[in-house]
Amino acid sequence: MSSTIPHTPLTPAYIQLYEQVKRDIVQGAYRFGERLPSKRTMADNRGVSTVTVEHAYGLLCEEGFVESR
Repeated sequence: MSSTIPHTPLTPAYIQLYEQVKRDIVQGAYRFGERLPSKRTMADNRGVSTVTVEHAYGLLCEEGFVESR
């Protein structure tokens, strides 16, 4: 579940993170109702800023993959 986001000019980091976390959710790495790592923890694990994680988590919320509480 923890892999760094490669720095590529073609795909923004938040999109790459969104796709990775979405794939993890679909593959069952996170169970229904389980909390995702905090923004800071995810940022540290993936080598990105907390703003990047915030954008990715926001997309996951909009798409219905996660729920914000």
